[in-house]
Amino acid sequence: MIEVISARTWWCAPDERILWCVPLRKPEGSKPFILYSVKGLDEAGARRMPGARALSAVGGFLGEAALEVISPSEDVGGLRLRPQSAVVSGPGRDCLAAARLAQWQPANHKTKGRNPVWFLTSHRLGLLEFDPSKKVNDNDAGGVMSGLKTAVGRYVGGTTEERVPDAASPVDLPGFMVHMEIPRNEIASLTTVKQKVGDRKDLPFLRIGLVDGSTIDVSDEHNDERVQRMVAMSHGQG
Repeated sequence: MIEVISARTWWCAPDERILWCVPLRKPEGSKPFILYSVKGLDEAGARRMPGARALSAVGGFLGEAALEVISPSEDVGGLRLRPQSAVVSGPGRDCLAAARLAQWQPANHKTKGRNPVWFLTSHRLGLLEFDPSKKVNDNDAGGVMSGLKTAVGRYVGGTTEERVPDAASPVDLPGFMVHMEIPRNEIASLTTVKQKVGDRKDLPFLRIGLVDGSTIDVSDEHNDERVQRMVAMSHGQG
């Protein structure tokens, strides 16, 4: 996964460790990348227009019934389409989770041909979008990777190490844009949850709880084993 190497080289601080990274996968159908379950925002994270039908809240957050309303299932030929792999929840549109994703939100519904990836490091949570057409050569960084034989960090859904070409071979890395960063001091908890998205029940997610009570739920293919591994790696295990 060359994106790991690019992030490690150009985004991470020298003492920053990548704990895991997971692609923000495109949902099937016309759904936005990230589902918002936030009072005052629609399912794509845009502000609701005045006079829009209000959704009831449970415990300050949109309840399961509301989430089912704002993210209806999409069936094609009787087949259920893949739901979102990320859900943002919060008590209001100014919550920390929504605020940190403000730069990303305007393009949340543009899902075609994009390659965004979640990264959790020892320092922060990030959402980076890679563009393979924009290459950056390792030589531009003074050969910062020339001594590396394996990629630093691990990622979910692949091998734990990835070979890097010899120093004699220049390394072309994909360029990227940073859409979101949340420092670790704003992250209060990292746990597993079962989430209902549309008509799909008990989908596993890693819940990233922020200090104001808002949350960002991230999943890897809604696979229990992978999500459990993400949690372990979040705490420096596995």
